[in-house]
Amino acid sequence: MLKKIIFLSSMLCFASLSCANGITSDNGTLMIAFEQPLNKVKIHDIVDIDFTVHTSGESPVSGLKFNVEAGMPGHGHGMPTSPFVEEQANGGYILRGVSFSMRGEWLLVLKVNNDPYSAVRFTIPLNIEP
Repeated sequence: MLKKIIFLSSMLCFASLSCANGITSDNGTLMIAFEQPLNKVKIHDIVDIDFTVHTSGESPVSGLKFNVEAGMPGHGHGMPTSPFVEEQANGGYILRGVSFSMRGEWLLVLKVNNDPYSAVRFTIPLNIEP
């Protein structure tokens, strides 16, 4: 499944790797901003990453439910953990259980699975170094 994903809108994140200014969803309707740079997670650590979701008008978006996919498309495997998202207050969320088992190119996909944003997906390519 991950091999078939074509990622377009978040290549800026891949270039900067901090994602501090936000990542636009694949369909352009929402933005996501991570509190910490995802590429700075150490190999084999299990961490939680805070993030916020907002509209293009900067309004926070609450009540989203996410499905999380993470893996190395070039190697054909996923994470050793099963990351999931918990909602916090005011458009805030926590991505829990992130763990990279090796260095290289990873792909993180957060899909919203409830209306009115059920078509929203964030595709985030990452290059993890030791």
